[in-house]
Amino acid sequence: MSRITGSNGGPRPGQAFCRINNKDNEPQASMLGGAGLYSNNRSLQNNAKINGVQMLLSNSDKITRLQSKLDQIENINVINISSLENKVNKQEKLINLITGDYKEQINTMRNYIKSLELKIKELKNHQEEEEYTKELIKTNTDKLNKVKNTSTNIKLTVNELQN
Repeated sequence: MSRITGSNGGPRPGQAFCRINNKDNEPQASMLGGAGLYSNNRSLQNNAKINGVQMLLSNSDKITRLQSKLDQIENINVINISSLENKVNKQEKLINLITGDYKEQINTMRNYIKSLELKIKELKNHQEEEEYTKELIKTNTDKLNKVKNTSTNIKLTVNELQN
């Protein structure tokens, strides 16, 4: 029980038995021996930074070549995009022309159909008028014939009476 309560003066269970006395607060040794990883990582990070700067300085000509290639690729992309935009604009104009022509054709066809309908109505009216005039002529000729017949009958009767 004394170990759990801490009355023996030693460390508590699960607590590290070594103290960190390094000025960088890095343990010199740990329970599993992983303390060396911390110091090695810092030196590697410092070396990587220095190596990165040195690499940039030593490969500046390669970087400029890469930049020029990137500029060329960007220019080619701009040209391709502009040519695609031109094609799209041409297609839009063509579609607009087609739809515009279609609308014009539809309007002219509607107007033509209306004019044909008017002509058909006029022809029907004209035919009706002709039929009416034919009927009038027929009835008038019938009346004339009756009048002629009656006049001839009257003449005949007058002639008979005179004889």
